Amino acid sequence: MKICICGGGSLGHVCAAVLASQNDVELNILSGHPEQWQSYITVTDREGKQYVAHITRVSSRPEEVIVGQDIILFCLPGYMIEKTLREIKPYIGNAVVGTVVSSTGFFFFAHDILGKSTRLFGFQRVTFISRVVEFGHTATLLG
Repeated sequence: MKICICGGGSLGHVCAAVLASQNDVELNILSGHPEQWQSYITVTDREGKQYVAHITRVSSRPEEVIVGQDIILFCLPGYMIEKTLREIKPYIGNAVVGTVVSSTGFFFFAHDILGKSTRLFGFQRVTFISRVVEFGHTATLLG
């Protein structure tokens, strides 16, 4: 499965590591700071379990990381959603587009910008409490 995470903050770090640590996941990241990312990311949870994952590609250019993805997952603050949807629209193809933080007007923006036929999803609650330790390389999953 090919997944692209849009957003490189604390939540993006943890989602990237947890998802890409699965054997059948190839993961890209759309980030405003691609030069700061390593090709591997390590996240440690409260019990000391580590999720170590390979990141296939990191870019600030949607055409380099969105094309051909099965799932596009937003790990962004609300104020960045509309702008990012507009930027990625030409490259989405048949991907399912979703967000971890769905209480931000995501569905309104997505239907308006992407059209009603785009498959969307959103989580009711933020899945992880997390903190970046070293940007683009390590983070902690706190809860």
